[in-house]
Amino acid sequence: MILTFLGHVIFGADTNFLALSLSVAFLALGAVTVGLYGAPDLNGPLVLAAALFVLVILVGLIQIAPAPAGWAHPFWTWIPDRAAVTMDLDATRREILKLLGLAAVFVIGLWTGQNNARTRWFFRLLAWFAAAYAIWAFLDFFIDPAHVFGVERPFHQNRLSGGFLTANTAATLFGTLAIVMLAELRRVARDQQSDWSVDGVNRLARKAAIPAIALLFCVTDLLLSASRAGVLSFLAAGMIYAAWEMFLTRRRSETQRRNLGAVVLLCALAALALIGGVSSALVAQRLGTVETDMGVRADIFSAHWEAFLVAPWLGNGMGTFRQINYVQMTLENWEVLWIIGSAHNFVLQWLEEAGLAGALAMFGCVGCILWAIRGGMSHRRRPRIWMRGILCASIIPVAHGMFDFALQQPSYTVQWAMLLGVAAGLAAARQETA
Repeated sequence: MILTFLGHVIFGADTNFLALSLSVAFLALGAVTVGLYGAPDLNGPLVLAAALFVLVILVGLIQIAPAPAGWAHPFWTWIPDRAAVTMDLDATRREILKLLGLAAVFVIGLWTGQNNARTRWFFRLLAWFAAAYAIWAFLDFFIDPAHVFGVERPFHQNRLSGGFLTANTAATLFGTLAIVMLAELRRVARDQQSDWSVDGVNRLARKAAIPAIALLFCVTDLLLSASRAGVLSFLAAGMIYAAWEMFLTRRRSETQRRNLGAVVLLCALAALALIGGVSSALVAQRLGTVETDMGVRADIFSAHWEAFLVAPWLGNGMGTFRQINYVQMTLENWEVLWIIGSAHNFVLQWLEEAGLAGALAMFGCVGCILWAIRGGMSHRRRPRIWMRGILCASIIPVAHGMFDFALQQPSYTVQWAMLLGVAAGLAAARQETA
């Protein structure tokens, strides 16, 4: 938890040194965890996810191996002695290490989710860290929005970015944390069990205070990021979570459903009021640039789709986006491409870097994990609220990542991998988690 939020503070760990340091640290922690406590339980979908992840790593190893005749990337035409599938051997080696680090994070999450006490402590600590980080980002924005730690921000100086270099990544993080905190508040309310005595209300206030503060500041920071796709993704995830709680939770009376519906409606109205009061100017300004930004996205997608077609099966090399981007620059598109750090669409970026083999394996791996979480809800009772929350929170990086810079920051991918690991651990655990 400390390492993850430290990464959020120091620019999302978005340098080779910081990202690799995080990966090595998590690999070491994962090895220690497995060594001390043994491998976590895996159900069928998780076994399939593990097999697909191995396939992803295998594609990466093929990319850095000496290329057989006809397999080498055209980039190596002039130096055939070093020919490989990837455009950049070092970049792909680094990417493989980062992926292994994420696998270690997921394993740590699995181990956490398969024990009562650890799971509760995880969500308590997450609430504290989320609240502290969101409050710091809020204060930092109002004190000096153009700088972070005395360094001038290269992008989005009038939008809240937290410790990240772009406001869009901050929006993805705060939206994800907000949905998880909403689920934690729902769990606290469920555990209250209609005890509205003085002691019961005091106990509820103590348990709900930190998640409520975290939720409030995460939503506020999300709105101040003025990320259009981020806000819309959060609203979609929130509505799906609310509908799920209202209509799919069993053993809930009609009166309880109406009461929950009234609460959801009030929350929606409060959110709309907050949007209008806190960030109306920012949102209006951002909405006014939609047409221009769509043209920019079209230029990016067109250039990088052409890059995918150069090597559709095994890709141009994992982690080689910058090199691909340089090669795709022309006199017509250089003004758009020279400044970007991602394709602003994770599907396209995975396709051009890992090819169909690597991309489909990775998408299948994540899909199997989500399937495992959803399937686990059929036989797990009390932890369903957390599992629903993490499933709905996962809508945000997927939806936002289709249009923006969301899944390319190392610290955020670590955060999501940990959440998925905990939820999958809850699904695969043999004991009932309270």
